[in-house]
Amino acid sequence: MMAVFRAFIALEVGKALDVAVVMQSVKQTGGNMKFVDPSIMHVTLRFLGDTEEELADGIGETMKAAVAGVAPFEVGFKGLGVFPNKNYISVIWVGMDGAGPLVEIAKKMNDGLRQIGFPQEDRPFSPHLTLARVKSVKDKAGLWRILDEHKETVFGKLMVNDIILKKSVLTPQGPVYSDARVVKLG
Repeated sequence: MMAVFRAFIALEVGKALDVAVVMQSVKQTGGNMKFVDPSIMHVTLRFLGDTEEELADGIGETMKAAVAGVAPFEVGFKGLGVFPNKNYISVIWVGMDGAGPLVEIAKKMNDGLRQIGFPQEDRPFSPHLTLARVKSVKDKAGLWRILDEHKETVFGKLMVNDIILKKSVLTPQGPVYSDARVVKLG
């Protein structure tokens, strides 16, 4: 039987951001929300889902090709928003400045991943950092006030030096991530 792991390609953020205060404010609006643990925050460049172990090398090569010639660069994390829209909120996110190179890397990776058997991503990559997944909000007006107050807030900056193929194991305490491949920029 083939070994399979739950996989995604990401930019690790970890504790580079100062989002604790805004997360606490959002929590106070109530509802059913699952917040991302700040210690494992990341920007997902591509979710791969259940992936055969034997594809890890090919994914790594695709990642290398996607970052070839891209020097390390800085991104900023700024402002809050929601997906898909104000009337139906499923995700609360932090926006990104200077993420143009990430958009290009994601596009090249999608092309390369399609060549090794992964389906084409149906949506273009939208650079963001997920703060919370939302099932319901009690105080929508309060949430919109917080989002509006923080639309220009800078939460931090990060030097992008590498992208990582992550293994994800879901546990009752939350996901546990490990690195399957790390690809340096430059």
